[in-house]
Amino acid sequence: MEYFGIHKNQNELAAAMNTKLPDDQTGWLGTYDYELVSYLNNQLLGGQPQSETDAGYGLQSLTIQDYNDTTLQLFKYRIIHNIKDGYPSFIQIQVDDLFGNDSNIETTFTFLDPYFSAQEGFTVSSEQLFHAMIISDEPSCIW
Repeated sequence: MEYFGIHKNQNELAAAMNTKLPDDQTGWLGTYDYELVSYLNNQLLGGQPQSETDAGYGLQSLTIQDYNDTTLQLFKYRIIHNIKDGYPSFIQIQVDDLFGNDSNIETTFTFLDPYFSAQEGFTVSSEQLFHAMIISDEPSCIW
């Protein structure tokens, strides 16, 4: 949110996006992608886009069956489009798929985020990134 000039602390963001805490009855921890998309659109645009061509963030949920060239090309198009427009994109990836370790850690990788210093000097192909996303537990792209 700092990227867009919106100054909120982590507690404010967590509450606004209905983040699940470890003691919640759901057993889940974290923020659901659709909550992040909704929050971004409300904060940046004052509401949700009415169609895919309207300005605003969208969510594409994926499955392993989506691992094909058509979906990869759409992924590339959306990421490039966001980069050109100056908007970060968000994807969840399986970290060990890119780094080759046994950590089995998942993280959200944010493009164009000046507050995420781990990106410095890190380069992967769009195919590698797409694969790391598609095999994660919650494969999706927020664009």
